[in-house]
Amino acid sequence: MQPDTIQPPILSLKGRFNRITFLGWSALLVVHLVLLMITILLFMPFSIASIMKYMDSYLFQGLVYALNGLILAITSLFSVKRLHDFNASGWIALLTFVPVINILLFIFLIFMPGNEQQNHYGEPRETQTWETILAAILIFLFFIIFINFSSAILMLLSL
Repeated sequence: MQPDTIQPPILSLKGRFNRITFLGWSALLVVHLVLLMITILLFMPFSIASIMKYMDSYLFQGLVYALNGLILAITSLFSVKRLHDFNASGWIALLTFVPVINILLFIFLIFMPGNEQQNHYGEPRETQTWETILAAILIFLFFIIFINFSSAILMLLSL
């Protein structure tokens, strides 16, 4: 990539994400969500009781739907940019709304290599160091979760 090439903004449907950038930005989203949950639990000590009390409230449900919609929009945006990396249409990202297919699509997006040259969606994006570090942390966490989930399944099967 040329040093004078201007990349599109992260929160636009233009441009491309390679595998490491995709994982890095996904990890950043996860970090923000974890920090949000920790903040709620630390600074609002009765938040769990309040959530349970007001769960049927339209205001609470609206806030939950708005937060879920924001997360879904951001993850769909990342998927579109990742699909652009191997010259595929961003419309394929709509498969994230289909149960089971969304998991397969996520695995596909992680492992499918992108084009190293320019394609219809622009030049390849240069991966930043922090994206690589966050991607490595996310891969490590996926590995730990997989091992724990597998051992839990084996324990259930042995009962």
